[in-house]
Amino acid sequence: MLRTFIQCAAFLQAVISAVFLIKGGISLSVENMAELSKTKWGHNSAVLKNLVKQKADTIVGFSVLMLSVVFQSLHWLLPFGIDDLGINRIGVVIAFVVAIPIWFIASWLSHYLEWNWYTQAEKILVEELENCKERKRKTESKKVAQ
Repeated sequence: MLRTFIQCAAFLQAVISAVFLIKGGISLSVENMAELSKTKWGHNSAVLKNLVKQKADTIVGFSVLMLSVVFQSLHWLLPFGIDDLGINRIGVVIAFVVAIPIWFIASWLSHYLEWNWYTQAEKILVEELENCKERKRKTESKKVAQ
């Protein structure tokens, strides 16, 4: 009973932490990131890159955490035998072999999301800067006409 309680408690804490982890990252839209990185003239690329990286890493981290929840659930669903009381070296090696491609896929996905969102936010900022310049030209031409 104690073993089940500890595993179940750890599992549920992982789910709770994942929910709070994703809430912060998912609520930050591309438009919000563009607005936060805006300066009086243009935008701050470093701020935009950091915001985009934070969101991408948060979403990928949440996904990997949910994958761990799936593995933990599978552990519970499989029958428990006397051989499961010890640590099996082959199981540890297989776990590392599975973790390596997951790491590379997660890294690639994070970089892809980062690039995609950065491109979208930068496009918004460039369009906004062009609109601002156009409004300024119109205002100046009205002043000259008067």
